[in-house]
This record gives sequence, structure tokens and C-alpha cells, in this order.
Amino acid sequence: MGRNYMTSTSLLKLGQILIAKSNVKKAKMGAIVFKGGKIISTGHNYNVFNDPNRYSVHAEEDSLKNISMKGLSLFVFSNKRNSYPC
Repeated sequence: MGRNYMTSTSLLKLGQILIAKSNVKKAKMGAIVFKGGKIISTGHNYNVFNDPNRYSVHAEEDSLKNISMKGLSLFVFSNKRNSYPC
């Protein structure tokens, strides 16, 4: 992705876009990974099976697949007030 560091308003807007991609009914989550002030990856949570109450991939897991974690910053967003990253 390689975009320059974003303003807090732009960061929140991107977080909302990622949350909207989630197909999980209980808590929609999005994650943005930065390295060196640039976005290098994004992710969102999603159900793996057709049953929305079964196993889902977490937004943090989705955003970190296939990248080195050294020197990263991770921002996680949720559509619920009391929902926290793992």
C-alpha cells in the first residue's frame, strides 16, 4: 500500500471502511498496520463459515498475514464500545 502517514480524521475514515467490510454480526473490527509512517497492510474480521456464530478470522490476524512484524504499529477499530483487540 505504501501511503504516507494519515491525519487522525483520515485514519478514522479508513477504519470505518474496513469495519464495513466485515461480515461478523457481533463486533465488526478493522486493523491498519504502519511501518515507517506508511500503511503497509489493512485487514478486517470475517466469518470463515456460513454460520456467523462460528469461527472468525480476527482483524489483527488478517492485517498481519504474510508480513514481517518487526517495527510495526497496529491500529485496531471496532463498531462497538466495549470491544477490544486480542
